[in-house]
Amino acid sequence: MRRFMYVALPVCLLTLHAIASDQKVKALSALPEDFSFNGTWDCTGSFRNQKLHRATFTGAPILGGKWLELTEQDVEPATGYLAKYLIGYDSEHNHLVEFDANNFGAAVYTSADGWQNHVLTMTSPVSE
Repeated sequence: MRRFMYVALPVCLLTLHAIASDQKVKALSALPEDFSFNGTWDCTGSFRNQKLHRATFTGAPILGGKWLELTEQDVEPATGYLAKYLIGYDSEHNHLVEFDANNFGAAVYTSADGWQNHVLTMTSPVSE
């Protein structure tokens, strides 16, 4: 019985690997369905400390619609914060990636789930 298990288990694992390799992982879209980021809009919210945050955003799909480019300029507080965000699909890691370049620094965020009900949640190694 043990000899059968030693032979059967590797055969099963090889078969499962072959099946999994044949199935393609569906690429996550940088753009949510039925929503356009083209144009300029205002955003109002609050920081964790409940202080008011207002910003102006511009956005557009770029590189054949595979990437989303967003630009942010803070209005309140008037810190002079400017940012450029690029969101696209990383096929090597099968997740969305966001490059955040701003006049205070830079960061990289990821999302394995992509857009869910028009909400995109990005995480960073610091918050994981």
